[in-house]
Amino acid sequence: ATGKVRIVLKKVGGTKRITTTRSLIDGESVARLRVDRTGRFRVTVTYLGDAHTLRSSDSTNLRVS
Repeated sequence: ATGKVRIVLKKVGGTKRITTTRSLIDGESVARLRVDRTGRFRVTVTYLGDAHTLRSSDSTNLRVS
């Protein structure tokens, strides 16, 4: 895959969001996001698509302690 991914980190029950966009290199991407408090977060990663592949999204929960 080529193109970019958008990563959104949102505290569960909160309104603050941390968003970053990263390019894919050999189909992979790494992002480091700093959070200023502990708690549960929802992480959504969206592949923004390219000329050959449709956009797609997936999410998971993250607990920071």
